[in-house]
Amino acid sequence: MGAAEKGVVAAGHPLTAQAGARVLREGGNAVDAAVAAMLTSFAAEPLLTGLGAGGYMLVAGGGQQPVLLDFFVAAPTRVGDGSEAALKAIDVSFGDAAQVFHIGPASCGVYGTPAGVCEAVRRWGTVPLAELAAPAAQLAREGVVLNAGQAYVAKILAELLSSTPECAALWAPEGHILREGEVVRLTAREGALFELLLRRRGKVVPRSEIQARIWEDSLDLSTNIIDVYINALRKKIDAGDREKLIQTVRGVGYRVRGAAGEEG
Repeated sequence: MGAAEKGVVAAGHPLTAQAGARVLREGGNAVDAAVAAMLTSFAAEPLLTGLGAGGYMLVAGGGQQPVLLDFFVAAPTRVGDGSEAALKAIDVSFGDAAQVFHIGPASCGVYGTPAGVCEAVRRWGTVPLAELAAPAAQLAREGVVLNAGQAYVAKILAELLSSTPECAALWAPEGHILREGEVVRLTAREGALFELLLRRRGKVVPRSEIQARIWEDSLDLSTNIIDVYINALRKKIDAGDREKLIQTVRGVGYRVRGAAGEEG
């Protein structure tokens, strides 16, 4: 598959389309452009797609047999013994129609997008994956301001986006679902710190472990830099009147509030 002389990129966000068009202008082929656009959509359209999703890619061209790359999600098989996590039903209104969505751990499938991206680049790509991913990664680090379309999606999915403390922390940091023009921005180190706390939800993460994992032991624990980062995180995700998500355990460390019975 050679470089495209002409091309059109259709997408759900201007940034997604621009990413694909830029790759075409720089000499990449259609698959390079599709992958760049897809990776950008993870940051620009996070409620509709992402690394934890799946999909299909149809590749066709003059004189070529069409090929369908299937990297859709795989639904887990029900055990049937009652041990499955319960599904929660929520109503999603599309204005003139409503649909019931079922959410919760049992609604999650095994994602295929990372494998699909890598396989598409391996088979047909001409631009290194790292180069295609770099602009998208930068957007993810900086955050993307919600446009009208994405704000509408957030609005109709409000019940889902406030269904867990983690979701609410990211999508309702001020007590309301993010609106057009708003964005949650976490620096790389803030993101790493928040991820560490979330992985140990309900458990205390000692300051010494935070130092070792986030600062790789290069930090002097006598300074208050960890407190500075924790306070910065709280300003971004702990706003509003609800119970604070990030809790301090004096003399020990920090934890993300867990569900009832999970504290420890």
